[in-house]
Formats: sequence, structure tokens, C-alpha cells
Amino acid sequence: MFFIIYSILLYRFGRQCIPLRIVGTTVINFCFIFFAYIGATKNRSLRNKMLIGALILYALGDISAIFSVILGGIFYLSGHLLLIYSLYVTTLITKKHVVCFFAFVLLLATILIILFNDDLKSFSIYFLYSIILSLKFALAISYPKYFIASLIFALSDIVGVIRLAYFDDSIFIFNVFTLAVYYAGIALYTLNAYDYERKPVVTWRNMTVLSRNLIDKDIRFCFTHGWGKDIANGKYLAMHSDAYIAVDRNDKDKLEKHLPKMEYKVVDCFDGCNLYVYYSELFGYLNVSFREFTDNGVILGKKEYKIKNYRSLFLKAGIPAIAKNKT
Repeated sequence: MFFIIYSILLYRFGRQCIPLRIVGTTVINFCFIFFAYIGATKNRSLRNKMLIGALILYALGDISAIFSVILGGIFYLSGHLLLIYSLYVTTLITKKHVVCFFAFVLLLATILIILFNDDLKSFSIYFLYSIILSLKFALAISYPKYFIASLIFALSDIVGVIRLAYFDDSIFIFNVFTLAVYYAGIALYTLNAYDYERKPVVTWRNMTVLSRNLIDKDIRFCFTHGWGKDIANGKYLAMHSDAYIAVDRNDKDKLEKHLPKMEYKVVDCFDGCNLYVYYSELFGYLNVSFREFTDNGVILGKKEYKIKNYRSLFLKAGIPAIAKNKT
């Protein structure tokens, strides 16, 4: 209701009234951020925390655009990039995402060619922006609500482009409709902040933080399964849905005292297999098996595997993982 009243006052009677624009834009954005923050605080997750940052940048873009289109554009761009990054580090990238990315780029490029076939400069600018939109679409497609919100944002941008290309900027209906669709997208993102969502992916950064903490606490461990193979093969940008580590059974007490400090909680255990499943809203799933460590490596099942510290881009001491060669 406040947005409707504000839009009517702004575009009918006071488009040049800077104080009205500042107050109206600030109040609307503050409300979205405030309620989103409440939801993100209640249901903490890495994605929700980062989305709050994206909303703040969008709000700063809204407000600063009143004084400088360039400054507003910088904040908007920063918000888009942070949103893309938040989706990237919390989404397990699949072939479906890659295919969708190229499909969206091709679709948006076709639309832009039709709109700006005689204006190469405008086409280049909007094509770069379409790549950003395509990244958002491709990454958000794994989570329908964020994908719908991205589509709404894109609709607002497309309407704005059409308005600039074919209509006078002063047309009341187009201005109001563009803003209404834009704020609808923000509202959807805000409402999504109330959804509890487990972190579906474990990134290299997560494992670097975990490794550094375990090494600092003198906890003997090594990575196994998917992460162990990727570390051994030097795949530093890999992603997995969870992580497996083997820990020296003599360090079990130290590990159980330390993991809660990283917000890990036991969600399942298989005593027969000596396997414990931990979950952290910030770091994802961690599967821990307590094993016998020897001078040469670690005993898994009936075999002894060598452990080697592999070079890490972020951890000078290297990250311990099972070596390729076995004994």
C-alpha cells in the first residue's frame, strides 16, 4: 500500500521532488531488508545470510540512483554479483545448470538483437547484463522460488529496456509497472528468507576452513571418498553434496569438543560402521569415521592406506587425503 501511494505521488506530482524520492525509496527498501533479516536470523543458512547482503546492495542502488545513475548501477551490479556468488557456493553445479546458462544467453541475445539491431553500443551493454541474468537463472533453477524471483527481476529489466527503446521515459504506466514488478521480485526474495533450507553443497572453501581448524587443534585426520580423490587430483574448485573424513580414534574427544564451535551438530550415527553424520548450516554435511591411524597411514576396513599432505591454494601446510597408491 505504501508503495502504491508513493508511486502515485512520485510520478503524478513530484518526480523532481528529491526529498520525496529519498524518503519513499528508503522506507520501502528498509521494510524489505528488516523483515528479511528477521527471517534470516530465525533460520540461519549461508545462502540466507548472503541474500541479505544482496538486498542491502540493491537498496543502496535504489537510493544512490536518485543522485547518480552510475553509482546506482555500480551498487546494482554488486548486488547481482553477490547474488550469483551466493547461489554458486550453495548450489551443486550440474550439466543442467551449464545447459540452462547457454540457453538463456542465446534467448536473451536474440531478444536484444531484435530490440537493438541498429545500436551496437546499447546491444553490447545489455548483452553483458543478460549474461549476468543468465547466470542467475541457471544457478537458481535448482531452487524454484529463487528461480521465479529471478524471472520477475528479469521481467522488470526487460520492461525497462523496452520503455527506453520505444517509449518516452515519462509515461506513467510504464514507470509504475516497472517498479511494481521490481519490488515484487524483492518481496519474493524476502519471503524466501523465511524458508529453512539446508545447505546442499560443500565447497573447497568450506573444506579449507575445516582443515585449518583441525590442524590448529592437532587433530589427526584425512579426507576420503569424493573429496579425498579431488584433493589428490588437484581439483581445487570441486563441489560435493557432503564430505567424508577419517579421524584418529584417539582424537575423538577433541573433535567432538571442537566441531560444535563450527556449528556442526550430529544428525545421524551408524555405530556398526563407526560413522557419524554432522551438519552445519554454514558448512553443510560432514561424515566422520573414527579409525586407527598408524605411522604409515590409516586403516580403513582391512586395508591400510597411505596419507599424503596435498598442496592447497589456501592452506600452506597442505590438506591430508588418502594417497592414490596403497600398501
